[in-house]
Amino acid sequence: MSDDNHKPVARLRLYVTGSSVHTKTAIANFSEFVSERLQNNAEIEVIDVANDPEIAEKLKVIATPLLEIIGSSPTKRVVGDLSDIKQVMVVLDL
Repeated sequence: MSDDNHKPVARLRLYVTGSSVHTKTAIANFSEFVSERLQNNAEIEVIDVANDPEIAEKLKVIATPLLEIIGSSPTKRVVGDLSDIKQVMVVLDL
């Protein structure tokens, strides 16, 4: 019997490039978003495309920071530092 109470609200992936100011801001905003809006109930992954450029090409990441909800159809993505949390919620339909 599965326990649906522990199923993540969302699977999210944040693509960043290096340790720029935009990257640091996006990671901080992403952490706050997951903590406050999703009550830490999300499966998350942060990928630095500078360390893995092949994944950026394969997944068609053309700008960073980029937040993607995994498993949605169509794919839902937000580009930017994620400072507008309301817009992030609307775009990702969360």
